[in-house]
Amino acid sequence: MGAFDSYVGLVRCPRCNDQHWIEGQTKLFDPDYDTQSYFTVGEPCPKEIDFPRLAAPLVDDQWMRMRDPVSTTHLTLLVDGDDLYACNCELPLAIVLHFELAPATVTLVDIRAFDARDPALPAELDFVDTYWPPDLNAAARRILARHPIAARARQLTHWITRRFEHDDSPLAPRTWLVGPTRCEACGDVRERTESTQLSDDKEPSLFGAGWTGGALFLGTRVPFDEAWLEEDLDHNWYLRARHPVGRDRLVILGHPRAFGCACGAGRATFVSHYARHPGALELVESRGWVLCETRQHELVERR
Repeated sequence: MGAFDSYVGLVRCPRCNDQHWIEGQTKLFDPDYDTQSYFTVGEPCPKEIDFPRLAAPLVDDQWMRMRDPVSTTHLTLLVDGDDLYACNCELPLAIVLHFELAPATVTLVDIRAFDARDPALPAELDFVDTYWPPDLNAAARRILARHPIAARARQLTHWITRRFEHDDSPLAPRTWLVGPTRCEACGDVRERTESTQLSDDKEPSLFGAGWTGGALFLGTRVPFDEAWLEEDLDHNWYLRARHPVGRDRLVILGHPRAFGCACGAGRATFVSHYARHPGALELVESRGWVLCETRQHELVERR
């Protein structure tokens, strides 16, 4: 593996104001194993900067300028294409890193989230990583770098559009929770979609052989083999929090997520409530909760 600088931070969705904890890597500042930096907002990192190198339209055949240099000390970078994603409100997010440069230090001063479809986005950027577009080889990158900035901006818009094209692949074998979800901290209720490990292509579903994946809505009944509940055993991805479980319900706690409610309570943890019926479970409630350890033991049978 190569040497990369890392970054972590917190942004808010410009549409719904949800919080997102983001992290990733970049090699724009050309680190080696002795000069790798871990960027967090406001913390200067020792780094020798080759300023003439960063003035080029294409740096290291990889990072392409989206605008002429507007500052010798401030630089903005779009995160790598693989790190672009959509908020739960379905807004495609473009995460932009803001750096302050000095002869001996680099400081991550801000991280912002934009609507990735905003035509004004390229004008906010100094550099984008051109390794992720699937139709751009090294020769094409060099040719594009010689085009006017307006042409590069149009190409970036095209790449981002393709990155967020609708995925028509089936939901199976994953299980998705879809529907109104309540935040325990503030009571806000929003339509959310949550990917779970209740089924996948590597392990049998927690529900049993009768369920192979798909979307669960409130009121959905899932075929359920409940025989394994009688023993104090874990099951695939899920750990038992207490035994025995209730005869009329099953409550499942998901894993902490990299986003949280706009109220600022912290990372979301989804809790799904199921009513137990003979041979079936019915999804009756979904909550995006932030839970301390004691609340987990109070509220869930399975984690």
